[in-house]
Amino acid sequence: MSEQQEQQAPKRKLSLYNFISVMRFLPQFMHVRNDPKAFEQLIENLSQETGIPSKDIPIVRNAFIAVRDTGQDKQAYSIVDRYLVGGMGVVDLILLQVLLSAGIAGTLDTPLSIALILLVFSLAFTAMSLFFSFVKQQHQIPTYGRIHSNLSFLSLLTGTISLIAAFWHASLVDGIVFLCLAVVMYLWAGIYLFLVWASLRFISLQKPPEAEKPDAPDLPAS
Repeated sequence: MSEQQEQQAPKRKLSLYNFISVMRFLPQFMHVRNDPKAFEQLIENLSQETGIPSKDIPIVRNAFIAVRDTGQDKQAYSIVDRYLVGGMGVVDLILLQVLLSAGIAGTLDTPLSIALILLVFSLAFTAMSLFFSFVKQQHQIPTYGRIHSNLSFLSLLTGTISLIAAFWHASLVDGIVFLCLAVVMYLWAGIYLFLVWASLRFISLQKPPEAEKPDAPDLPAS
């Protein structure tokens, strides 16, 4: 293979200054992400106001498109929620045995009473959320839906607070620590997942279309 064929076109990257300039337009992008005309107008204004070279504009456009598409990919979020809600269901069942045993023994205090009440709601929300997921999976329904989303959120919320109340029963400090860790982990996991999906979408947009790829060199006849 010749030296020319081994060389690849260098990948363009935005400078730190240009990246910061683009970030100033992020709130405007969130408002126009569903309006194609307004979106293109925003890209044009960004080029004029930030002084980004025209050759770097496709990178910015693809980055914004990746963020927009990731936020609208409800099917991917539904798959993640199915795993999260399923895991919460397992935790709920384990916690249910502990709380029922405490209730039978007559040792329910305020934290455990709160945990038991919230656990009842969490079990109901978890069951309905999983029911929606399995029905949609069986019939290949790609939409997520507000009702399904709310059921999943309430399942995770009530289950987590129930677990916090159970820790509170053992120690107030343990309950506070678990609350802080739960909030940080939920935010961290959500942001990390969003960045991974957005990065993969951006990389796919940066790849040239099949029609634009150079043809492979003809091999000499043997």
